[in-house]
Amino acid sequence: MEAAEKLDAWQSGQEPCGRQLCGVQYNTESLMEEMAQADQEMRLFGGPRTQVIRRCVLGALQVLLTLPLFFLGLSLLHKVLLDPGAVSAWLRSLTSETTLRRLRYKLSPLLGLRANGLLPT
Repeated sequence: MEAAEKLDAWQSGQEPCGRQLCGVQYNTESLMEEMAQADQEMRLFGGPRTQVIRRCVLGALQVLLTLPLFFLGLSLLHKVLLDPGAVSAWLRSLTSETTLRRLRYKLSPLLGLRANGLLPT
C-alpha cells in the first residue's frame, strides 16, 4: 500500500513530508545540469552527423537487399527471351495433379482436412 501511495504522490507532483503531502520544489541548478547533460548526450548520439550516417547505412542496406531481386529478375527475363515456352512449361508443372496432391497432404494438418474426414488417413 505504501508503494502505491508513493507512486500516486510522485505522479501528482507531490512528495510525502511526514504524514502529509508537500509540493515538490526542484532545484533549478540541478535541472539546468540535467538539461546540459541531456543536450550533450543528444549531440553525441543523436546529432545531425549521426542522422546522415544512419541514412547512408539504410540506403546501402536497401541497395544490397534489392540487388539479388534485380539479378533474379534479369535472369528470368533472359530465360523468357531465349525460350518463351520454358516458363509456361514450368508453371504447368507446378499445377500438375501430383503437385497439388502433395500440397494438399502437406497442408492437411493445418487445414484440418483429415480431422473432418475429407482426406484418407
